[in-house]
Amino acid sequence: MHPSFDSSYAPKYAVYGLGLSGWTALEFFRSNNIDVCCWDDDAAKRREANDAGYLTWDFTNSFPPLVRKLVISPGIPWNGQDHNHAAYRIAEKARQSNIDCICDVECLFGEGMRVSPAMIPEGASKFAVTGTNGKTSVVHWIQEIINLQEFSARAVGNNGVPVLTSHRNQDCLIFELSSYQLDLMQAKAFDRVMLLNISPDHLERYGTIEAYKDSKEHILDLLKPDSLGAVIGVDDPYCAEIANKAESLGITVIRFSTETAFAGGIYLENGCLVDHREAVPLLVLDPSEDLLLNNKQHMRNLTAVYAFMCRYMKVEDFARLAVQAAREMNFAHRQNPVAWEKDRLFIDDSKATNPIAAADALQQFRRIHWIAGGQAKAGGFSGLQDCFEELEAVYLIGSSAAELQYYLEQQELPEGCTVHLCTTLAAALEQLYQNLESLPETARTVLLSPGCASFDQFAHYVERGKAFGEGLAARGAKPFDMQNEQAVSLLEQLRHGVAHQSATEPEEAQETPTVVAAKPVQGEDKSFLIPFADWLAQVDKISITAILLLFGFGLVVQSIAEVYITDISFIKQVVIGSAGLCGMFFISMLSRRVVITLSGLAFLVSIILMILVPMKGVEIKGGMRWLPIPGLGFNIQPVELFKVTAVSVFALIQGYACTMGVSRTVRNTTSVFFMAIAAILIIIQPDFSQTMLMLAALAMIAILASELSFWWVLGWGVLLIPTAVGAGYYLLDHVRNRIHDYLYKTYHVTDQVGLALLTAKEAPWFSGIAEGGIRHWKYLSDIESDFVIVLIMQEFGKVIALFPIFLVLLVVLRCIGRMWDTTDIVLRFWQWGLVILLSGQTLVNIGAATGSTPATGMTFPLVSYGGSSLLGIFFCLGLLLFLSRDDVRKVTG
Repeated sequence: MHPSFDSSYAPKYAVYGLGLSGWTALEFFRSNNIDVCCWDDDAAKRREANDAGYLTWDFTNSFPPLVRKLVISPGIPWNGQDHNHAAYRIAEKARQSNIDCICDVECLFGEGMRVSPAMIPEGASKFAVTGTNGKTSVVHWIQEIINLQEFSARAVGNNGVPVLTSHRNQDCLIFELSSYQLDLMQAKAFDRVMLLNISPDHLERYGTIEAYKDSKEHILDLLKPDSLGAVIGVDDPYCAEIANKAESLGITVIRFSTETAFAGGIYLENGCLVDHREAVPLLVLDPSEDLLLNNKQHMRNLTAVYAFMCRYMKVEDFARLAVQAAREMNFAHRQNPVAWEKDRLFIDDSKATNPIAAADALQQFRRIHWIAGGQAKAGGFSGLQDCFEELEAVYLIGSSAAELQYYLEQQELPEGCTVHLCTTLAAALEQLYQNLESLPETARTVLLSPGCASFDQFAHYVERGKAFGEGLAARGAKPFDMQNEQAVSLLEQLRHGVAHQSATEPEEAQETPTVVAAKPVQGEDKSFLIPFADWLAQVDKISITAILLLFGFGLVVQSIAEVYITDISFIKQVVIGSAGLCGMFFISMLSRRVVITLSGLAFLVSIILMILVPMKGVEIKGGMRWLPIPGLGFNIQPVELFKVTAVSVFALIQGYACTMGVSRTVRNTTSVFFMAIAAILIIIQPDFSQTMLMLAALAMIAILASELSFWWVLGWGVLLIPTAVGAGYYLLDHVRNRIHDYLYKTYHVTDQVGLALLTAKEAPWFSGIAEGGIRHWKYLSDIESDFVIVLIMQEFGKVIALFPIFLVLLVVLRCIGRMWDTTDIVLRFWQWGLVILLSGQTLVNIGAATGSTPATGMTFPLVSYGGSSLLGIFFCLGLLLFLSRDDVRKVTG
């Protein structure tokens, strides 16, 4: 019996290929009174169709005038490389005739189709799974685990279960889709999709692996607009690329791997299934705890299944259900032949927990002795009507036995059919055998298909099914064996219908591609440097462009400053800046392992230099912040390196501490200790502005890591910052003078800030000051560094002065925007800390130059003069570019 179909929307159809899916399509259309014609390259199949009353039409010559859609069976090579093949010519003729080429799945969801709820219930979840290998196993695992929760799920499609059959009793449909079916689909039908893997296959049809990959990738286009996204295996480079592309399109992606452990995804590690989507890796399943699961293939499949289902259930539930499903993966309890005797076939359909499911089973077999009943569901037994023509006897069990007996009395049962009120399954089997002994010998089906839940007498339907099997074994029934010819022959006699499979329709379920060595998952860190081509494809090129423009603009500004300030060297700026730029690119190309190692070593070196500063340093402008380099004739400022490496190491410590589950007390203590030591090393120079900037970055990391609440950090900040500022005010004259100037605005033209404000006020908006005009800035001793923004205003205008600010803002926003794509908290903490350093330094420099904040001596990134500042900023930017790489932020090792 087929479901109804709203024929007012139905176009005229043609079916090409009379294999299993083709025959099912013909029956579907006929049952819904839709005119259909068909063709197969096999003359025997065409004769069979004619004998069944179907119109055959030679599509190689023409199509009937009313045909608007051509349903092509999955195995037909309509888009193959052999353009002389009949299938290719037929598909080409269809396109020329404006006939849409579709597959059976598109018949359910395509444009113009209006399938009634009797075909697929409204609200039923629809999932799709594709990949080169493992599709069938995975969809059946998913089906089994959903069914164990007493929801109704069915795996359909390329696994041999025809799509165009009734699914009216299902809460969930899992479509196994071959690339052949994907090629013929356009409808956005699925709530979630899964791409398992891609390796070279069907190249005789697609020509290249890239074309085959594009076919599989098309599954992303079939997601509903409000879908739950995609689940993608990343053990091969093709799927890893597709996962990145999906996220760039705004699709939510869950990655999984059976080969590589990585933060932000789901993977196998030492044979165990691990969920590392959150900060702390979570052990989902240890196969050593169950003999049935201690199998590599099972665990590979379960990795994909868990990735697909993790949004729907608790971890502990999945582990329990996976063990249970492993015992039922012979598709037990779902129209499963479990035993047989000479003329009796015993079918366990205990999973039929509602009337519609039982009705489906009743239509599959002949001469049925039906065991039914249990805990009835809401709605009674509606749906069983018109399914009784093969009944010989009914045996009623469970709490609903009397209710079901009354229902059957109202129905028209076959003549001679008897109904027995047995209450228990054991009593039903006893009555069954008594009846069978009194009947003539002929093949009969004994069907346990209760149509009710099991909870009145059993823990679940699995226990009910096992009790059925045990009762049969106790009476001498033999286990059903597909290798036993007599058992298989009995099944063939008693099952309704014949499966049709055309020689022109090979099953893609038999995909056995040549296995190629998989490319390591991106971010696996197995090399020192990634190849340049890979780096260019993964790095944020917009940020690189902004950085190059900023550095180039800074060189132009410094070339102007050198004309008026004789103690700077433009050549020195070019040389050091170029070295820093090369270093930035080098760092951004490193693997994660090397970058972490380099940051740690640089941190140790910077600590040594910071300790040496008070002992060997040179005092300049009231602070001892510079360390002379013997024999080279110039000084360095170690704090520029120290603040970047301190933030990096702190982010790594906090991130990995969270990941490894270190106690909150230990982590908080470490945070306070680290921040205190870092602040002391800078403040003794003294350098209050750098101290505050670095503490702000460390505090951001602490807040993000939830090591310290926002209010905790704010409270300590309110306490410590005024204390530090107060100490500087009373102990250091230059700090006291700067604070006085800022608070009381006592600037005058002989002060740095006063000159800067006057210069900025007189600067034009759109062009530099005319030759001979007043250039107060040339009297500023720090015009090349602290007040470089004023130089830009006077030389180019206030509007152009916004250009370097915009470039820094662009880099900052790009970093913030891309950091959200990673679930690796280590990388997220790291990136946030560096962003605070970069943006904070820019804001402080602008504030000092405009009188908005006290003068601090902090430079403008890449524009101000200063070798140490340039190197420190380039190191920071190199790390940010590394962290912005697609392979690092999305699939990390």
